[in-house]
Amino acid sequence: MLRVLAEAGGRGIPTTPLTGKIMEGLAKDVGEENIIRALGKVEERLQFAVGQADRVPVGPAEREELIVNTADAVAAGVDRRAIERVFEAMAGRGPAGRVAPSQVMEAVKTGGGYGVDSDTLGRYATDLARDRKADRQDVERFVREISDRSRRGESAEDLRRFVEDSSGGRNGGTDKDLHDDDDEGEGDEEESETGSDGGEETSDDDSGEEGPEGDPEGDGGTGDEGSGHDSDSEESSD
Repeated sequence: MLRVLAEAGGRGIPTTPLTGKIMEGLAKDVGEENIIRALGKVEERLQFAVGQADRVPVGPAEREELIVNTADAVAAGVDRRAIERVFEAMAGRGPAGRVAPSQVMEAVKTGGGYGVDSDTLGRYATDLARDRKADRQDVERFVREISDRSRRGESAEDLRRFVEDSSGGRNGGTDKDLHDDDDEGEGDEEESETGSDGGEETSDDDSGEEGPEGDPEGDGGTGDEGSGHDSDSEESSD
């Protein structure tokens, strides 16, 4: 496990989420083999996130936050192609847009954790990235509002409409060209991850943070793909 951490750090992958996964596995006593398997899945998502973060100019502190938020968005079930389009918008926005990339991806991660589809989130996030008037407080309000709506029992469709309404007023609406191919090929969620012996793996909480019930800040550790989370739930021992 130490070797995994050392190799990941050498490739520029943040090791905090990996360390958290190790600690989680040890606490649940799932065995070294299962911990290493879960680490591989977390590391793969982080590697994807590193590749995306390379596309936008950010400082070291924000870069790590951006990578972790992006990996968490994948774990929450957000389609990778939608994420790539968001980064394309952030990379090409020039002087437009005041919301930091890490904050944009925080909004995407949060919406994905509450089951909002990738196409809707992609439109919202690309518009947010290009908005010359939006700032961190807009993201904080978005996260707070969607969390409150979920706690009040609003459905995923209600949350989707809320995100659409939040996006519709930005920059004259959505950028259709960036989203025409959303329905082709890959679905909104990552392929289900279960152990080869049919058991469950260590819960896939990339950030190690625990949020309220249904809160993606806790990364939905025990859910499956049907719940909008890319989970590595605890693998049972024989």
